[in-house]
Order: sequence, then C-alpha cells, then structure tokens
Amino acid sequence: MSTPNSTVPESDSRLYCYVFRHNLYFLDTGCAFFVFFFRCLLIQTYIDYKTYQIMRLLMY
Repeated sequence: MSTPNSTVPESDSRLYCYVFRHNLYFLDTGCAFFVFFFRCLLIQTYIDYKTYQIMRLLMY
C-alpha cells in the first residue's frame, strides 16, 4: 500500500490504517448491535401491546 503523503513514515501510516480499520470495525458492530437491540425492543413492545389488547378483550 503506497502512502498518500511521502513525509509520513510507512510504519506510522500502517498503524493509522490499522487503528482506523479497527475503529470502523467497532463502529460497524456497534451499529449492528444497536439495530438488533432496537429491533428486539420494538418487537417486545409490539408483543406486549398485542397481549394487552387481547387481555383487555378477554376481560370485558
């Protein structure tokens, strides 16, 4: 991989790329986890709401 800036040493740019990729990876997994969690929360709320409606229908 060639460096865009010749003044930056190869090792530094490699480290920067590694850190950037690592952070991006964590960001991706974080987003995926958040979406998964949000979806679970949404489904759970929907189920609770439906259960509440059914219970109310059964009560009255």
